[in-house]
Amino acid sequence: MELNELPDLSDWRFVEVLTIEEAAMLWGGIDPAEWQVSDIGLLKNSVHTKQYRKAWIARKAFTEAVCAGTLPFVDAWERHEDWQNGPYEIRVEFPSLPTASRLITHMTRINQAALLKWAKGKLPSIRAEIRAEISTQNTEPLLIENKIRGRTGEKIYRALSRFPDEFPSYSENPPPLDKKLRPWLLKELECDAREQHVLGKLVSEHFGLKKPT
Repeated sequence: MELNELPDLSDWRFVEVLTIEEAAMLWGGIDPAEWQVSDIGLLKNSVHTKQYRKAWIARKAFTEAVCAGTLPFVDAWERHEDWQNGPYEIRVEFPSLPTASRLITHMTRINQAALLKWAKGKLPSIRAEIRAEISTQNTEPLLIENKIRGRTGEKIYRALSRFPDEFPSYSENPPPLDKKLRPWLLKELECDAREQHVLGKLVSEHFGLKKPT
């Protein structure tokens, strides 16, 4: 699957609160505005297999994290059954935690910023996975051909592989070299000042970022 096959989801970055269902669809590269469904399962035969699988797993992961208390929620809803009156919904308020088997994912809402913080290093989105694959394809032959080995070669590979996951909106909002990119290289790869300078330029050129300032 190619990046150009995915819909433009950039406007969704302005939506601060999402339902679990919406968040999972976005994680799979599916536009909730185009597919207005309350259950991802309805999309199984309508979207790419990779998109469906990523979205389904993301929904499971987000649900379990909310119910375990590791992913904060804005409000959570559970579905209960009454043998006389039928099913009904109950709102779960913090500090109480919902039950995964009862959670209503198209009603339970989570903060997008909290989700991105929780997901970092755990579950890359489909867009981040594709970008990482492209980076790997572009960088691995280079490393082998030029026989870059050791600590420096490893840092180059890790920087190019991890950058798309760390800055998923780099195409629309490229991170400033001095304020964002170099501090990230220091924290993530423990680069010294010289390495930050060299890798910063390398990453900027590789991903076509705007001229560093």
